[in-house]
Amino acid sequence: MTKVRDNLNEAMLTSDASATLARGARGSWMVSVAGLAIAFVTTMLLTRTLGERQYGALMYAAAWAEVLGMLAPLGADKLIIRELARFRAQHDWSQARGIMRWTMRCTFAGTAVAIAIALLFGWIMRDQLDAALFPVFWFTAALIPARAFLQVKHGELIGASRPVAALAATSVNFPLVWLILTGAVLWVAGANFSTTHAAFAALGGLLIATWIARWQLHATIDRDALCNAQPQAHSQQWFREALPMMFIIALALINLRMDVIMLGAMRPAEEPGIYWLAAQLAFLIRLAIVAVNPALAPLAASRDGAALQSAARAASRLAFVPALVCAIGLVIAGRWVLGLFAPAFVAGYPTMMILVASLLIVTAMGPVETVLMMKGGQGAAARAAASAAAINIVLNALFIPQWGMVGAAIATAISTIAWGLAMTLAVRRRLGFGMSIISRDIVDHPEERPCP
Repeated sequence: MTKVRDNLNEAMLTSDASATLARGARGSWMVSVAGLAIAFVTTMLLTRTLGERQYGALMYAAAWAEVLGMLAPLGADKLIIRELARFRAQHDWSQARGIMRWTMRCTFAGTAVAIAIALLFGWIMRDQLDAALFPVFWFTAALIPARAFLQVKHGELIGASRPVAALAATSVNFPLVWLILTGAVLWVAGANFSTTHAAFAALGGLLIATWIARWQLHATIDRDALCNAQPQAHSQQWFREALPMMFIIALALINLRMDVIMLGAMRPAEEPGIYWLAAQLAFLIRLAIVAVNPALAPLAASRDGAALQSAARAASRLAFVPALVCAIGLVIAGRWVLGLFAPAFVAGYPTMMILVASLLIVTAMGPVETVLMMKGGQGAAARAAASAAAINIVLNALFIPQWGMVGAAIATAISTIAWGLAMTLAVRRRLGFGMSIISRDIVDHPEERPCP
């Protein structure tokens, strides 16, 4: 009878978690699919207009802007998700206003450092980088702050319980405005359209998307209460809590974009463009788990034991099935899809297959990072990310000179799988269960152990 009761309880928990996640992820799924369609059209327009060499230069600059722009808030954009949600629930508008102001100050300071890093790198490497990477690379100095402040609004919207609007800000609003502005500039410039024109359009897209996100945030929170509150800040405490988050973001970005950055520094300009497109298509495998994570995060924060495990496994299943379908589709039609952009991009098919295999394996492991972060495992997450980043950098340095794009893909695949295994082990050690699609054990009374 006890076994039957436990099975019934497990089934009820799983059903409840699946229903909650499905409802929460539905909007994110729709936004992600819309963003994918817009990105597809934008990429096709740019590749056919610029060619693989100039497109590679644009994407190299975009990779730098993305990495430094997401690091510029110094982790405050992640901390504000948790803190703003807590202060809103408590109607503590003084601290809510305080952390919003503090986040902006952090972002201004971090942006200045990020711009300096980009300009210093460009100056030092001016003789080593492919000439096609200039002058668009210098435009990263304008893209970095725009990307940073959009990232802050993204975090504030999630903290204000608007995860779909937050995802739309970066996945739909920005690429849609970029597409519209690119088309307008192309119509005016005609044959003179260049990477600099495309970068100007991207800057406009970031600024307009940030303004839309700001308007949505103001429509959500109690502006009168917020504006009338005397801001209270705990700057030192918040900074101590934000720094590990920034460290984790930095390491994740190394694993996500270091291949493109190192490829552009070591190989001709067209290779980063071909690789970027292949990697973006491969990342479709992770689209489902990206959509599920915003719905899973509050469940993971509020549940423990069997309830937490049921929610995590429900998220794993919701993410893996579409990931598998995408993988099969890319294996069958990948060459054809790449050829739609330009015949030269078909060379990225082996690269895409390597990345697809690694991302499918990691997706099968479940939403390990989200659960670990929501249960206070930032230290373990940072160590896993650090190990993967070190592997990524070393292997890229060894493999890119030998095998080019394929070498970068192999290095990234190995580091990605290593990261997933390390995170899975950390979850098991801390929470006592697994969440992969093949895990079976249920923990009735877990004791969260502090990560060593």
